[in-house]
Order: sequence, then structure tokens, then C-alpha cells
Amino acid sequence: MKLLFISPGTNNVLGFLICEILNRLAPVCRLDLAVIICYNNSMEKGIIVHTIIYNKNKEILVLQRCKNNDTLPLYWDIPGGTLEDGEKPEIGAIREVKEETAIDIINPKLFFVYSNIDKSKNKQFLTLIFYSEYKGGEIKLNNLEHAQYKWVKIDKIKNLKIVCYMQDCLDEVKLRRII
Repeated sequence: MKLLFISPGTNNVLGFLICEILNRLAPVCRLDLAVIICYNNSMEKGIIVHTIIYNKNKEILVLQRCKNNDTLPLYWDIPGGTLEDGEKPEIGAIREVKEETAIDIINPKLFFVYSNIDKSKNKQFLTLIFYSEYKGGEIKLNNLEHAQYKWVKIDKIKNLKIVCYMQDCLDEVKLRRII
């Protein structure tokens, strides 16, 4: 069962708290996911899709952002980007992986949601994170976006300089025994 919690207004601390509690209770309540959507007419919205890709050795593909990247240069992240207008999130995840790495993935599944506000852009981002098995293809990075890639065991990723949502996301991967 999936739950969508909608919270109107600009101060959504209570809504975020409720959603966090629901996500922590998810395994007990047989709830796959609790998503909070916050409405604020004065702030733009953006939907981002990312995918944790794992291989047969139970390693995760991580990409290092270029030093010239506007957002968090030289940080390690998983493939992803902005969902296009009218695009289904699963299709967006497949497209972003293909655009950033040239590889194919199998049947991405949504498992984690992260929300943040970028005050400098007056924009709220909702990040939908999927997981998928590596299907095939040779990794070819877009050199304007990423400097390098690695296949890394989940416990070794903590040694890298990772984006803010990654550790919570990886903790959820371990908790749910996804990989």
C-alpha cells in the first residue's frame, strides 16, 4: 500500500514530521512509501529522479560530479536529473541513467523520497529515488557533468564525499535489504 500525504501551506514542519514517522513505520504497517507534497504558491517546484544501480557483485554505481559543476562540484552521487514535463517518473529514471552513463537498467522501483528547498532559487525539489539492477552496456560519462565513476560496495560509499540525501538513502537500502 502506498500513502500520499498532502500538506497545504508554507510551514510544513508538522507534515514532514508525520511523513517521517509514517516512513519509519512502513515495514510494520506494510506501507511501501509515504510521500509528502507541500503546496506553496509562491515557490517553484521541481521533481528530480535518481537511481541506485547495483550489479551482480552487489556494488552500487556512483558518479563524481565535475569540478566545474554548479551544484556540489566533486561530490559523489547516483545517476539522475530533472523529470521532464508529463514524463512518468520510472521512464525519467531510465532516461537519466541512459543520458548520464549510456547503460541500461531493468525495471526501476521507487523506494525513497527526499524533499529540500533551495532558497537561492526559491524552489522546492522533490527527489524520487529508484533502485534497479544493471542490465548492460559500457559506461560512457558525459564529461561536462561527471569526472569519473566507480562500482562500490555499500559500506565503502561512506568514505566518499557524497551528496546530502545519499546516506539516508543507503541506510534505507540496507534496512529493506534491497541489495
